[in-house]
Amino acid sequence: MFINGQPLEDVRRIITDVSVRSRPARYPSLNFGLSAFVIARDADKAGAQHLAHLFKQAAQDQSLCERQKINTDPDAGMLRTVALTCSARQIQNASWPAS
Repeated sequence: MFINGQPLEDVRRIITDVSVRSRPARYPSLNFGLSAFVIARDADKAGAQHLAHLFKQAAQDQSLCERQKINTDPDAGMLRTVALTCSARQIQNASWPAS
């Protein structure tokens, strides 16, 4: 299972959740992979500034995360992953109608 773009705490929850689920004996055991990236700049200050920029962009995407939760079929397996990465409080605070 490949996990992309999740905070470490969420990755731990996802791995724990998936690991305890039953699997047919004929299936091989699961392995997990995690993507990562490096901010390479000439100076620490420039790297820190770019990281702050990336966090600002991620904050702007938060409403998309909320909208995805509202518009996802509750029986879909992916909803469980989304639920692990977005808090229920964010759903309750969503201010637009689902479409």
